[in-house]
Amino acid sequence: MGFFDKMLSKVGIGAAKVDTILNSSLTKPGGLISGVVHVKGGNVDQDISHIDVSLMVGVKVESDDESDDYTYDVKKDIDDDYTYYEPNLIYKHRVTGSFKIHKGENRQFPFEFNVPLEVPITVLGPYKLSNIKLYVKTDLDIENALDKADEDYLEIEPLPTMVNFLNAIVNLGFSFHKADVEKGRLPGSNYHFFQEIEFYGSRSRFPKIKELEVTFLANPNEVNVILEMDKKGLFGSSDKYREMSIPYDGSNFNYENELSNLLSQV
Repeated sequence: MGFFDKMLSKVGIGAAKVDTILNSSLTKPGGLISGVVHVKGGNVDQDISHIDVSLMVGVKVESDDESDDYTYDVKKDIDDDYTYYEPNLIYKHRVTGSFKIHKGENRQFPFEFNVPLEVPITVLGPYKLSNIKLYVKTDLDIENALDKADEDYLEIEPLPTMVNFLNAIVNLGFSFHKADVEKGRLPGSNYHFFQEIEFYGSRSRFPKIKELEVTFLANPNEVNVILEMDKKGLFGSSDKYREMSIPYDGSNFNYENELSNLLSQV
């Protein structure tokens, strides 16, 4: 009986199970994520190499994506006919090293880590950006057997500086359209993806700006903002790019005036 149990456990039947319970699924860039990894032994004793928890995000990939690098003045045309989402690692945390989980045994492993400041946001005020999938994936690495995994979704609220900047955009008459996490690497970023938050501008104070796309790149000292504007012209539309930096605290920053002055120069 023991022999067959061992054979089956190697393909996941009767093997150890993993379940991660987060203390909270809501946080901010730079905020704390904590929880407990619960491991329940299966029908046989098993050796566990390690447990990792990884912060993951689904990145939108277009059919013509070929390069991971974007510049502000050159962007590829997008073909919406073929789009898929691929999982990308944001951060990995080692919960524990090797141990043995005995048959039927229950063990718990607490953990905590800080979310990187460049994490995409998934909540805008009362609205959840349901197309942005951001989650904690728990990997139970079992020696000579099928690895087990568990996924727990997170909600990431924007930093106060980001909230104030987005409110300034709305106050200038722009209307929220959508948000995506797209493949590509922007200068100053640590990742091969970036988030774009897109607004329509037809009813704004700047009606020549058809669309305004916002990307935040935060660090401990400031929040850098990259703006892409699709501007109407006599010979069609053209994309314009601008950058601005806001102190991390941002309490003395005049968001609406600074943004209005910048857009007026485009």
